[in-house]
Amino acid sequence: MYMSHMEDLERNRQMKAIQRMLLSVVVFGAMVCVLGVIAWVSLSGVNTDISLLLPPAPTLIQ
Repeated sequence: MYMSHMEDLERNRQMKAIQRMLLSVVVFGAMVCVLGVIAWVSLSGVNTDISLLLPPAPTLIQ
């Protein structure tokens, strides 16, 4: 009876360790995805034409 209980505790400890590891992998993957999206958006903004962001140039009236 005592060994069975100890085996259950050991199995639960191992399962919790596996769950923590998987959670860490998922959180790390989510952070990498978020940083990738931020980098992709910022780098895709470099290729846009800057004249779209500027107001029109003033014209001379004579």
